[in-house]
Amino acid sequence: MPPLPPETDTTTTLLHTIALANTAHLAGKRTAPQAGFQPAVPPEESRPFCSPQAVKLWNDMVELESKYPIFEQKWLELCAERQQILAPEIIIGVFQFAAHKKSNAMRPLVRRVAGNRGAWIAAQYPPWSFALPTDAVQIWREGKPAERLDILQDARRYNTALSRQLLTTTWEKETGSDRKKFVELCRTGLSPADEPMLLYFWETLQQPALLNKGIAQETRQMILSLLLSLPESALYQEWTTLLGAYFATGKCLLPTTDDAFFHPERMTRQAGLSANLPISAWFELLLGIVPPAVWQAATGKTAAQTFDLLRTAKLNPPATGVTERLIQATLASGDSAWAEVLLQTGTNQQFLELMALLPGELREKAIRDPKLAKSVQQLVWNSPAIQFNWSLNFSQWILDELYQSWIGYFFSKVQQIMPLDVFLHPDTRPDTIPGLYDGADKRERWMHGIVPELNKTLAVKKVLSKYS
Repeated sequence: MPPLPPETDTTTTLLHTIALANTAHLAGKRTAPQAGFQPAVPPEESRPFCSPQAVKLWNDMVELESKYPIFEQKWLELCAERQQILAPEIIIGVFQFAAHKKSNAMRPLVRRVAGNRGAWIAAQYPPWSFALPTDAVQIWREGKPAERLDILQDARRYNTALSRQLLTTTWEKETGSDRKKFVELCRTGLSPADEPMLLYFWETLQQPALLNKGIAQETRQMILSLLLSLPESALYQEWTTLLGAYFATGKCLLPTTDDAFFHPERMTRQAGLSANLPISAWFELLLGIVPPAVWQAATGKTAAQTFDLLRTAKLNPPATGVTERLIQATLASGDSAWAEVLLQTGTNQQFLELMALLPGELREKAIRDPKLAKSVQQLVWNSPAIQFNWSLNFSQWILDELYQSWIGYFFSKVQQIMPLDVFLHPDTRPDTIPGLYDGADKRERWMHGIVPELNKTLAVKKVLSKYS
């Protein structure tokens, strides 16, 4: 602080002195050097750092400040797939990115690519503890519910053998609600190797004391759906054979009384349904549990033909929710063939979810279908589930739609389409969109208001697609 002139009043001197004392207090004291002190050194790395080109790409993506971090997620996935780790110059930046709330879902990926140096840095700053290596077994035994779910979700994605080990060692001690959450996660990475584990879970939930408990019934139904999603499973073979008898005549003819399939023992213990229901009610409930591919295997026909058979089944009393139940089962099983068949029958939210199951080519065709225009207008375009790579032809069409709507100030449509710059084909040319007869003002607003921002994103997309 500069010296005060002699005529300064006492109050001013006091305030300056307090300010100086406070500054000295905040600054603290410098630690005296210790003899033989060696600064900590990060441990050696066993995996290679990502390349300088990858580092530049990361910095370019962050510079875009995208509201939806889809590019960053792709980058982290690619880095993990290549068994590479973060280069030292971007460790802090990646940690800061992952610390934001919008990036919570990507923290397991950051942990996978942090490396030894990243873990060492994260250990110095608690808000970055998500990048520290985890002991899955210990967290599974001692962690909080949310931590245990994260561990299981990560294991189902990258190490299903570990997930089976974790689940089977504690299954009988878990609460009913936790069991249900764990089974929901088992659809990720589902394979024939999961069948013994699922059968074990299924048998434990068939104990008489659990048969009428709602959450146990729901969990049993989920396990049934998973087992029937495995064509190699014994249950799949049994059910498709028994159900096939009802379609032998080319129609869906259900029995009027209990038979080899529709009887209380099977409905209660296997399907988790009430024993006191008519066959028509059992049938309708099963439509929402059983993967649609099972019905298709039983009929031996296409998905569309099987759908027609199911919704025209003669029932007493008539079933009223056949389509809704089939949509429910299609979304649960992720069946793309049935998603295409049911696309025009669902609500707006269901339309989005069914769209996410379609292959890219069919998805583009559906979006341009005039019959689906009303539902397409309601799409949440920024959802990563929709599509990362669009065809060049479709991207040009989307940009033309954006051009026409933006210039016309149709802001609701702009809000729907604008996030698509992330999904556009990297070779898209937004500067070719203005038409020959568009006025100078219209062209100017497009070329200077929209094109530069789109080109920045497309430049990143081109590099990222090359890595992919």
